[in-house]
Amino acid sequence: MFNDHMAHPRHFGSIPDPDARGRVFNPLCGDNLEMTLRVQDGVIVELKFQTYSCGVAVATCSLLAEKVAGLRVEEAERLGHGDLVAEMGALPADKVHCPNLAFSGLKAVLRDFREREAGKADPHGVLAYEIHPHTASPGERP
Repeated sequence: MFNDHMAHPRHFGSIPDPDARGRVFNPLCGDNLEMTLRVQDGVIVELKFQTYSCGVAVATCSLLAEKVAGLRVEEAERLGHGDLVAEMGALPADKVHCPNLAFSGLKAVLRDFREREAGKADPHGVLAYEIHPHTASPGERP
């Protein structure tokens, strides 16, 4: 399934006028990710992503977008790497940082959603400059 997400990513793109926007940039390798979110009655109805990264990062974002669709925001906030590890399989050592990018993007877009709910959001969304260590274990939460 993971290879299919690399070849045919789902949910790639951007939601016009989203309920939330989160961006993550990794200055070490240049990975760049933006996620947009649509929520209705506390349920995530759509998550889209755009990334300038490798196929493993694209596939991870694609899997994650499918996983969060239909979840309540609170449920999505509790997701971690372990929730996708079985579907992803073993990653090469130089790609273990890819799930970090996806989960950091999810964290950023959900943080923007919460800030917008509270009336404290930046209209441009949350921008997180985060370093995703290449040595991180896929089982760790970002």
